[in-house]
Amino acid sequence: MVYPFENENIHVRAEFPYHFKSTDQLEIDLMSVIMEPIPFFAFHDSLLLTLFHSKKDYFLIPAKKNKKRRNLYFRFDVQILKPKDYNSPSGSTIFRYNYKGYDFGKELS
Repeated sequence: MVYPFENENIHVRAEFPYHFKSTDQLEIDLMSVIMEPIPFFAFHDSLLLTLFHSKKDYFLIPAKKNKKRRNLYFRFDVQILKPKDYNSPSGSTIFRYNYKGYDFGKELS
């Protein structure tokens, strides 16, 4: 799923890479720790919006909201693809969020 954003004259898109092991692992990890199982597709777009607008490479699930009862930081490598990198006819810049895993650490960024 690609989520388009309009920012003045700049066209930007954010995405999780589909059919990649890292995205499948994100869904598996989330479903194993959240208290109320919710299908990934139900909050996928909101998660992308949050990551993009916060300009962070992680999101936090607080201890009281997960089965492990510790703060969980889900971390991503953010790959920025400029239009020339992928021959974009639309001229959109893509922010691709590649899932790295989760940990119990502190905020890093």
